[in-house]
Amino acid sequence: MKANIPWERYGLIAELSYRLENISSQFGKTLLQKMIYLLQEGLNVDCGYQFELYIYGPFAPQIYNDLDFLETSEGIEVHKVLSGTGGFSIHPGKNNGNLRTKAEDFLNDAEVKNKIDKLISDFGNYNAKELELRATIVYIQREFTISGNTISSKTISDTVSKIKPKFSKSEIDKAISELISKNYIVSKNEYCKHAI
Repeated sequence: MKANIPWERYGLIAELSYRLENISSQFGKTLLQKMIYLLQEGLNVDCGYQFELYIYGPFAPQIYNDLDFLETSEGIEVHKVLSGTGGFSIHPGKNNGNLRTKAEDFLNDAEVKNKIDKLISDFGNYNAKELELRATIVYIQREFTISGNTISSKTISDTVSKIKPKFSKSEIDKAISELISKNYIVSKNEYCKHAI
């Protein structure tokens, strides 16, 4: 019998904590949720999570369970941040390398490795609020696509504006353009451009 232990998920979180240690100003729980969401849904890497739209954008409860396991097994350390915006900060623990080794087949797959590299290059220095907006945009675009519709950038922008009124239209439109240029989403307008 083979134990059903999700080493790929644990290894991915350990890898992100290791890789973002000196890049992200505060790699916390919300940022982790959005990074994994963008990797899974924006770059099509099967990370094994089921996301739903929540207060701060796409959210997978299982990530918190995985964090608890990783913290208990000393693969990561989670510290409460008392200054600034507060929240949490995730750092590699003393067993971080061991957990990444257990997931090395997944993490060293050429396609997965390239996409993790791209994710970190594209968004490694973004804060949680910036990634909340971008992950929500990807979520809206994917939900329309799943239902068989391709939507325009304007429809994405209008929908996100209703869900996330704290962001200005210009912030939303800029983020949509960025996500299109970095190939995380394709809008109806982009399909038309490719067809020309």
